[in-house]
Amino acid sequence: MRKFKAIYLLSPTVYLVIAYLSLAPRHFKSPIDLGFLAPDKAVHFTMYLVAAFATMFELSRLRLLGNKRNIIWLAIVLPILFGGLMEILQLYVPFRSCDIRDFIANSFGAITGFILFRILSVRLSWISRDQSPSQGRGRGSR
Repeated sequence: MRKFKAIYLLSPTVYLVIAYLSLAPRHFKSPIDLGFLAPDKAVHFTMYLVAAFATMFELSRLRLLGNKRNIIWLAIVLPILFGGLMEILQLYVPFRSCDIRDFIANSFGAITGFILFRILSVRLSWISRDQSPSQGRGRGSR
């Protein structure tokens, strides 16, 4: 019987934190709208970058990276759809609003997280394996 590993809770935890931060009511309305220059766009971008990266990391640990179609659906489309859902649900939260610019920042973050993971997994090949960088090196393996 396999032991349960806490690493499999990474992406659900990330999505729960994003949901809380997206749906917790604010007690004030931001007085200035800076469009895409607003600092909250960087926060949206970063949150969904982390979500896509965490999803890819867990897929690699579960060895589900074989089918490229599954990768795209789970690591890119899931965070984008989740971001769209959060924006729609914000219509019903006090002092929150549905903003297409937030959705665009979410989407670019998810795509960037996917690309970043793919680049890092090639450069650091141990990310997509069950061994750490120090294991499997040195003396000949049997």
